[in-house]
Amino acid sequence: MPRPRLNIVGSGRVARTLGRLLHQHGLVEIGAIHSRSARNRDDALTFIGAGTSVARLEEMAAAPLWLIAVSDDAILSVSEQLAAISGQHWRGCCVFHCSGIHSSDTLAAVAARGAATASLHPIHSFADPAKSVREFRGTFCTLEGDEAAVATLVAMLDILGAPHTRLAPEHKALYHAATVAASNHLVALIATSLTMLEAAGISGQQARRMISPLVTGSAANALEFGPQRALTGPVLRGDADSVRRHLEVIAKQLPELLPSYRIIAQEALALADKIGVALDPGHDLIRELLSS
Repeated sequence: MPRPRLNIVGSGRVARTLGRLLHQHGLVEIGAIHSRSARNRDDALTFIGAGTSVARLEEMAAAPLWLIAVSDDAILSVSEQLAAISGQHWRGCCVFHCSGIHSSDTLAAVAARGAATASLHPIHSFADPAKSVREFRGTFCTLEGDEAAVATLVAMLDILGAPHTRLAPEHKALYHAATVAASNHLVALIATSLTMLEAAGISGQQARRMISPLVTGSAANALEFGPQRALTGPVLRGDADSVRRHLEVIAKQLPELLPSYRIIAQEALALADKIGVALDPGHDLIRELLSS
């Protein structure tokens, strides 16, 4: 059976990872690859190992599958430009994007021309495409859109070994906020810890090695046992003196980090409240310290 041709709009890390995975598993024939940067197009083509570099959307040949892997704000415009391409018959085609926050509604222009549309969002940190290709199996993906488009994507994800679930379009924004909190905000929190360690005289690789077991262990415990059982530390214990000293030293040496420390500590206190331990005078004092 001939493989369907896949056109790719975008040449970033997501486009490269999915393009290479679909190609190396024999699921598609890579067609045209488009982005505004000739260098990025050529780099994507080299990484994927197949395809044709195309400078203008209007020059992309017809294809039954289209991956839109551009920035979130550009999806609507790309859809409208694609719908205007002459010679592309959209009925029976599958067009999907990889935005976590936008639904398939942003592809309304090609849907109006007859395409089946969907959104596919892998819950994965695409920091390095080669690493992502190696580790993509087991990556959870969320899907929403037309039944025909979703069915096409499900068949591919099953072969790639990626578990998946359906998501209502009205829930995408909250879902995306949750994934950002679990990924980007976690990275920012680690950066905050490393900044404090640097101010304490420990920096670079040594600092990262120092907190690595703590970060990975805490995350593993929270995911395995739940956040309530995984919570430890001075807020849980009601150790108000430790919290006071934290606030004082951060205010003196790294005042720009004080607001974020307060917010995270308040969230830890709220979690302690749920556990039912934040009831003694120590916790009351911590509550006062954090709100002042």
